Order: sequence, then C-alpha cells, then structure tokens
Amino acid sequence: MKIFLSSAAAGVFAAAILTGGCSAESQPLNETAKPEIDPAVKAEIKSSCEFYTNILTLADEEHFNGAVTASHEEMAAGAYQELLKNVYWKIGLDPVTSKFDESLVRFYDDKKEKIRSLKVGNQTVSFAIPTRDMNSYTDHCAYLEQNVATIAQESGISVHRLFEYAVNGALHSSRDPHTTYAWAEAADNLQTSMQGEFGGLGIIVGMKDGMVEITAPPMAGTPAESAGLMAGDLITALNGEPVRGKTLDEAVRVMRGEIGTDITVTVKRGADAPFDLKITRDKIIVHAVEGKLVGPDRDALYLKVKTFSRKTYSDLIGEVARLQQEALENGTAIKDVVLDFRGNGGGLLNQAMAVADVFVEAQNGEQIPLVAVGKTHKD
Repeated sequence: MKIFLSSAAAGVFAAAILTGGCSAESQPLNETAKPEIDPAVKAEIKSSCEFYTNILTLADEEHFNGAVTASHEEMAAGAYQELLKNVYWKIGLDPVTSKFDESLVRFYDDKKEKIRSLKVGNQTVSFAIPTRDMNSYTDHCAYLEQNVATIAQESGISVHRLFEYAVNGALHSSRDPHTTYAWAEAADNLQTSMQGEFGGLGIIVGMKDGMVEITAPPMAGTPAESAGLMAGDLITALNGEPVRGKTLDEAVRVMRGEIGTDITVTVKRGADAPFDLKITRDKIIVHAVEGKLVGPDRDALYLKVKTFSRKTYSDLIGEVARLQQEALENGTAIKDVVLDFRGNGGGLLNQAMAVADVFVEAQNGEQIPLVAVGKTHKD
C-alpha cells in the first residue's frame, strides 16, 4: 500500500506511519530515524495527555455511565484519524480553494496489513492500526505522541489542539457521534449564542469551499439587512484577512464584537467581482420561538422553535400569550397546536425540558396545561 501526499501535506504527515508499523511497500523507519522531541514539546505532550485522559475518563463516568462499545485500540485509531482529518481542514486540502467536503473523506481498513487509510479527495494518508493490547487512555498517548510532535511542528497547530481533535475522534469511534468536546473558542461561541443576544451582524452562516456562506436571508432590522447582504453571498475576507484557512468558529468570532464597532466584509455574489461592505455591529436579538395562527379558521397555533437558548421557554410563553389574545380578538379559540423543530440545532437541555413540560404529561399522571391557552396535550 503506497502513501500519496500532496506537496502541501507531505511535510505535515512525514511521520504518519512512525508509530506501530508501516505500509507493506514502505521502508521501515528505524529508531535512529525518529526525530528527537524538544523538551518543551515533551512537557506540552505530557500535559495534553493528562487532559486527554481526564476528559475521556470524565465522559466515561458522567455521561456514558461506564458503558464501552469499542476497544481501546479502536478508540486510539479513531483519535488519530480525527486528528489527521482536522489537520487537513486547518491547512487546507487544496492550496487554491481550501475546499474541504465531508463527503470526500473516507477511511479504509486493511486488516491484513494492520493499516488504516484516510482518503481526502484524491489524497491518501495511511497509518498503522494499534496491534498491541491497550488497556487505558495513557496507552493511547503512547500511540499518538511521536506523530503529534512532528505534526505540530510542521503544521503550526499546537499540541494541545491536536489532542483536542483526538478527544473527539475517541468519543465518536467509541460511542455517540453526537457527543462532542467543544474547545474554548467553540464553547465561547456557543455560550454567546445561547444567551439569545450579542453584538454582531445578524446573519446565519455556514462554510462552503473554504468561505463563509450566508445560508438564509439576514434577520430583519439587523446591520446585515441594512447593508444589503443576501442569502447565498460568500464572505471571502474579514477586515482584509482571507477567510480561507479559518474554521467557522474562528470566522464567527471575528464577525461578532462590541456594539457600535465596524467590520469590513468582502463579499462574492455569483459571478460578480468581490466587493467590500463596511458594517457597524449592533445588538442582535435571536428570537428562539416565532408563532402564528394558521388554518382556514385561524384556530391552529403554529410555533417554530428555532433553538434552545436561554430565552426559549420565555419566548414560547410570550408567543402563546400573544397569539391567544389575537385569537380572542378574532372571536376564535385555539383548537390545535403545531410544533415545528425543523432546523433546530439544539442547545440547552434545561430549556428543551422546559418546553417539553409544557406539552407532556407529568410523572404523577396529571396533565400539564398548554400555558395560557387552557388546553392540554390531549387536545
């Protein structure tokens, strides 16, 4: 099995098969060929290994209640492949477009040769599947540490961040792919979003071909709407700095900021040449729930629950009260309720539970009234 690397990735993954074996058609790397690890890097690896072990142990005890669905060997291999995938994301698969597409990433196992291959587009990196028995997360670190040192040096990504990537790989390979460790920047962005208000532009964004894509029309009354931004616009630079090479979290952190401050956004719209817009950040209030009366007699309550932020339950109560009053003024009574969770990306568990409690039966069998409407879930 051969290893094919682009020139951009070759240096980063020079040590991709250093630990535990090599491909059948590659010359083995002897011990003297392995680079010495700088003492400062060794210290960072040690502390990062402790972090890796502590996070996964905490997940075992507090979240998964000790349930194990994969071996330590499978988890370690999963940790390493997630690390590689994220490094590809960070350095850019293609030096021109920085295009990264989850649908292009595939993994192959050669059980006979004990090799696992990561394929991204037309590029393949192979690494040895752990062959010896692993009994602890400390064993994972021994499998990862030599390659982590080399990859950190060549890619410029910190050792700690590489181990954060590895944590998610171990989590996803062992149990629930929806259980994810969020590093500091992502956690900060999530907490800000969950507040329901922040200083920003008023756009919903995703990543497309290494650029930030505006995925829906700007929120009404926001700076983005006033500036003329549109769904489908691609943001190629922020304050003159290219977006390519940034993660979505990193780009969002740049776009958010103090109310009243300016940001220059470079926009590509269709086949037109990119153009700059100077936009002043303002207070963005995200309404977690929006409702309306629907049906021929306008006697059905439609509630769109867009997210579970800190304001979701209070927004729900407010919308129901407002629409109940509208129905009374129209001489009708609300007979049905439609809850729409499509596109809801989740959020705070206590808010989801509070919303559910409005409509479901209590443990003692009593009915929970539909807040101010006066109906129960049976109606």
